[in-house]
Amino acid sequence: MFFGVFYTLFSITVLLSVYSPYISLLLCFPLLLLLNLGPSQTKLLKFIVLVILVFFLSYLASSRGIFETAKDDLADYYKNFLAFSRGNYYAFFEFGGGIEVGFSFVSFLISLLFPFCSPRLFLFIHLLVINSFYFIFLHQLAKRYDIKYDSLLVLVACLFLGYTGESNLLRQSYSSVLILLALLNVTRLKYFLIILASLFHLSAIPVYIFFNYFKSINLKKLFLVLFGSFTLLLSFSIFLGPFLEQYRFLKIDAYLNGEGVDSTIIINAYKEFFIILALSFFFWLTGRCVKEYWLALLSWLLVTATFEVVMSGISLRINHMMIIFLVGPLFYFFFAKDKILQSFFALIFVPILLFGKVYSFSTNDKEMALFSDGVIFHSTPFGYLDFVSEDIPNDKREWKRLKYN
Repeated sequence: MFFGVFYTLFSITVLLSVYSPYISLLLCFPLLLLLNLGPSQTKLLKFIVLVILVFFLSYLASSRGIFETAKDDLADYYKNFLAFSRGNYYAFFEFGGGIEVGFSFVSFLISLLFPFCSPRLFLFIHLLVINSFYFIFLHQLAKRYDIKYDSLLVLVACLFLGYTGESNLLRQSYSSVLILLALLNVTRLKYFLIILASLFHLSAIPVYIFFNYFKSINLKKLFLVLFGSFTLLLSFSIFLGPFLEQYRFLKIDAYLNGEGVDSTIIINAYKEFFIILALSFFFWLTGRCVKEYWLALLSWLLVTATFEVVMSGISLRINHMMIIFLVGPLFYFFFAKDKILQSFFALIFVPILLFGKVYSFSTNDKEMALFSDGVIFHSTPFGYLDFVSEDIPNDKREWKRLKYN
């Protein structure tokens, strides 16, 4: 009976994938939930469904508007890729003063496989790699904490995943997901993962140090965080602030000084984090959350807020992907500890969240919004491949050219 229902739904998912990647993506979630409720000998089937899910999630994230604004970092990344396609290997040293070669290396591999890759296909391949790493992290998280309903964890993580942020902050996405894998690892492999993450973004080492510190937080360590934050803010107001005013070319707070960018972007980016912090405090007061869990979140907020004052916007670009990748698992752990809350979460909260997420995708018309093709069901088989392969003018970001051009 179980396998009959599963294979019927799986066949429908595969057939619909020819015409609609979005509907097939939605059907992957009930498939995963079925596998969680069915027999235990379904690891291969679960792996196949997860591969399909990663593929279509990456397609969804790559469906955002491309090159529609000068704030789109993909413009620089794609120019870097084009340099490799023309045989210019100085492109390896484009980012992070020539140290952050990780992203360029992946782009180089893409140029070997697809030398005439379109911008959206280029974005899709990078997202495919990033999301594969993220699902490995979710799998290891489920094993580490013996999560029975790991499919629900995957569903919640996908619902809270910020696809636009992930597809814009690609180097930070690589770095953050590798740091998360390092934080879960207890062997020497974690040092390799930290070094690898640093090759994508140099913020990886301080991010790892902070989060490793948060893992073993207590009241004494929280007071150290408070003291450090206060000292840094005081130093900034007396020394660093006036210095940066005099040397504006350093652009330490350049992100908030951009056209059309203000502090509301920062608040909006952290809104899920504020909700999690409030929930953790409430659950701690009611005995459903351990104190150290709430202290870790509070310390994270203090450090983030301090760096937002000192390095407005740049801190967001460093920290935002950690929030994007962790917010779903954090929500899951809050509600999974209590049987009543778990039932409410699975039967009421998650379906409402799923509906809201789909609605937001289909109605959002802002710059870099997802679902920019606006087609749910294509009339021709694999018609969405034309959308992926279309050539898109890259002329909005003239203010930052490649250093070797």
